[in-house]
Amino acid sequence: MKALLAIEWLKLKRYRTFWWLLAFYGGLLILVTLMVFKGIFTVGANGINILSSLFNFPNVWKNVGFWASMIVDFLAFLMIILVSNEYQFRTNRQNVIDGQTRLQFLHAKYGLVLVLSIGATLFFMLNCIVVGGIASSGLQNMTSGINNVLYFFLHAFNLISFGLLLGLLLKRSGIALSVFLGYQLIVENMLKAFIDSRVYRGIGTYLPLQSTDDMFPIPVMEMVRSLTNAPEAPSLIWSAIAGVFWCCLYYVIARRRILTTDL
Repeated sequence: MKALLAIEWLKLKRYRTFWWLLAFYGGLLILVTLMVFKGIFTVGANGINILSSLFNFPNVWKNVGFWASMIVDFLAFLMIILVSNEYQFRTNRQNVIDGQTRLQFLHAKYGLVLVLSIGATLFFMLNCIVVGGIASSGLQNMTSGINNVLYFFLHAFNLISFGLLLGLLLKRSGIALSVFLGYQLIVENMLKAFIDSRVYRGIGTYLPLQSTDDMFPIPVMEMVRSLTNAPEAPSLIWSAIAGVFWCCLYYVIARRRILTTDL
């Protein structure tokens, strides 16, 4: 795997789009976190920040996770672009000609998915520690709720590997990006509503992207649930199991695609 990642690095180290999207992801996460933390959501003449308490430990893990979980989309977009470029510029064929097997090509891309997911998770963790430390005036309760770091990693891996699968299946970045956004924003929400209303309420939350997205609900949602008769949040364990299942299924489909079609 180390050798495969070294080959990927040679492709990426001078690719400006790669660095621009990474910088955009990091900068946007910092900006959004600071805006919410500093009081973009205020009420009253005195400008009371209604979300300030959500950035204390352990709440910060869940609530920064909500914003970060949406921004991870940009890393999925990056993976789609990188895979599509392999087909557009025929570098995948050249790698096979040079001795790389089809499965090595796939595993190199999954290695990149893993690296991006770990990087996104570490950056998310750093944001939480800094903001939570400031809001809590220390790191005394930092480890409470830290299991959300693992949930965020699974969410990032789920989205980025889904982007990888679309890139492999569709081979055109424009089409794959459109399908990704269309499925995430429209199709999956419609499927969730249909399944919950016509099949069994709650099953829709275990759809491919929804399964890990629901690990980080909208801030103050827990408070709303406690004051109303809103349905309880889905089980994190079952959501994690569903997320792992979908990631494994992406790999099975991608492996079959690589082995049975022309590069």
